[in-house]
Amino acid sequence: CSYPDHFSAYLEYSDRPFESNRYQKYPGLMKLGRDVTLWGLEVGLLTMRRGEFSRFLFLPRYAYGPMGCPPLIPPGATVLFEVQLIDFLDSAEVDDFFALSLEQQSGVPLPTVLSVVNTQR
Repeated sequence: CSYPDHFSAYLEYSDRPFESNRYQKYPGLMKLGRDVTLWGLEVGLLTMRRGEFSRFLFLPRYAYGPMGCPPLIPPGATVLFEVQLIDFLDSAEVDDFFALSLEQQSGVPLPTVLSVVNTQR
């Protein structure tokens, strides 16, 4: 399952995000189980509904761990994620399409290709 979202990530007690896609023209598209690198965020996203806005405060063990992620995230940092989940997309068909060779992709029926393009858009 893939999902488009807007998010901002903050160090605890910080007013400025260390990462955000909120001001980009298009929302980010991530795949659960593959693109989400924080265990706490993966679990948090699974609790959300389409269109929901949530704030998640993650202790280090659910975020970047005792080492952090220098230079942006110091060791043992607690982080806050603000997430707006726009939608859920069934990306299995897209994954199957891109697993094909170029030769195999050229033989895929047009309605399937259009469905893949629509999901990726």
